[in-house]
Amino acid sequence: MNESFPDPQRALCGSEEDYRLLFECHPSPMWVWDDETLRFLAVNEAAIRQYGYSREEFLGMVITDIRSPEEAGRLMTHLTQLRRWQMASAGIWKHRKKDGTTVDVQISVSSVVFRGRRAWLVLSREIGQ
Repeated sequence: MNESFPDPQRALCGSEEDYRLLFECHPSPMWVWDDETLRFLAVNEAAIRQYGYSREEFLGMVITDIRSPEEAGRLMTHLTQLRRWQMASAGIWKHRKKDGTTVDVQISVSSVVFRGRRAWLVLSREIGQ
């Protein structure tokens, strides 16, 4: 094979690894959650550090587990609206860390297909720090 043209399969694998690293090493907390079950499907290192949950704990939780109880109704209404969009700034929310403290975060979301399922990629940015 001509060395000036990369093997397409190797290029794809390298690309997947590059994107995984971009997600994992992003300085802002990010995660992917399943549209149907609301379960966390992936979470990056920044989210683990900021929220205090281990990766395994996150992956055993649903997105309501990090919300304040007062916002449960607002979240369910927002999810109905969100499903009509592909990408959105979801606004400011109160999130609960593992230690019980709450923080205000600005949330941005984008619709994705993750492991064959409709899901949402989320970027969380703490405000008022």
